[in-house]
Amino acid sequence: MAKKPKKLKKIPVSSIPKDLGVTRRSSMLQGKKIALAIGGGIGATEAVKIAREIRRQGAVVKAFLSPQALRFITPLSVEWATLAKPVIEAGPQVEYLEEFDSVLVAPTTLHILSKSALGLTDTVVDLLIANQLGSQRKVFMVPAMNIQLWDHPLRESYQKSLESWGVAFFPFKEEENRLKVPDARSLVEWMSRELSRDKQKGI
Repeated sequence: MAKKPKKLKKIPVSSIPKDLGVTRRSSMLQGKKIALAIGGGIGATEAVKIAREIRRQGAVVKAFLSPQALRFITPLSVEWATLAKPVIEAGPQVEYLEEFDSVLVAPTTLHILSKSALGLTDTVVDLLIANQLGSQRKVFMVPAMNIQLWDHPLRESYQKSLESWGVAFFPFKEEENRLKVPDARSLVEWMSRELSRDKQKGI
C-alpha cells in the first residue's frame, strides 16, 4: 500500500543558514506550495535561479527532475536552491501525488509537452503533471527548444489540448532560432499574476 503523501513543511526563516536564505521580494506567493518540474536541455541550468525567485515571492518550492535534466543540473544544486532534496524518481513516498497550488514546468521540452497531452507517464515529472491535471489544479509550461522542434506538425494540437485543460504557456518569443527559458523574475511574476487572476475568477 502506498504511503500517504506528505505535506511540505514551511521552514522558519530564522532557521535557514545565511548561504541558503533569500531576500523576500514580495508576498505574491505567500503560503503557496509550488512544484518545479525540470525538463532536459540547457534551459535546465536556470532552475536554481527560478527556485530561489519562487522563494523570494513567499512560496515553498519542491523540485522534480526528469532523467534528461540530470544531464545538465545536479540534485545537490537544486537542493541548495529549494532547501529540500529534489525528487528524481517515483518511489514509495509518492511525492508526485502531493497537492500543489501550481506546477511550473521549466524548461518544457517537446518531449514533455507531447507526453503530457497524451497522458504518458514514464518519469516522475510526467506523473507530477498528470496528477496535477487530473486534480484540476494549475500547470504552467515554459517551452524551451529549437524553433524547428516547436514547428513540429503535432505540437499545435497537443498545445491546444493542454490549454483546454487549463494549462498556461509562458508568452515566449523566438530568440536566436530558439525558444528560451526567460529570466527568473519575469517568469515567476508572470506565474504569480496568473494565479492571482484565476483566484479572482474563482478558478
